[in-house]
Amino acid sequence: MAGSRTIVIEGLDKILAKMKPELYEPSAKAMLGEIAAAGARSARAGAPRLKGKLRGSISPKTNGGPKPLWAVVKVGAVNPRGYSYPRLLEFSRKHGHANWLKSAVERAQGSFGAAASKAARAVERKWAG
Repeated sequence: MAGSRTIVIEGLDKILAKMKPELYEPSAKAMLGEIAAAGARSARAGAPRLKGKLRGSISPKTNGGPKPLWAVVKVGAVNPRGYSYPRLLEFSRKHGHANWLKSAVERAQGSFGAAASKAARAVERKWAG
């Protein structure tokens, strides 16, 4: 999507390709779920007030495939004419909310390390056991 924001963890795909899924999959899915949930909470807290429509449309999502690789914050609110509120608010300077979603994810980034550390400890326990 044009203008979407992405955080890339370099080398993650290579590490996951070398590991057995049963070692990392539950922990990695939990980590990505925590990251997506933190981003969604931050987005809801910083969402412009639009009669609750925008806040209610914000939800976390992770991929459902065999290898957990991504997490996103989905925002599905549309105005009565069918135009996407998130796109309008994120990229239009006219309404005074430009970059509200980008800023929300940036605020949530502080908790991403804790989620990654928790997942790493879970994987290490499996290696040790």
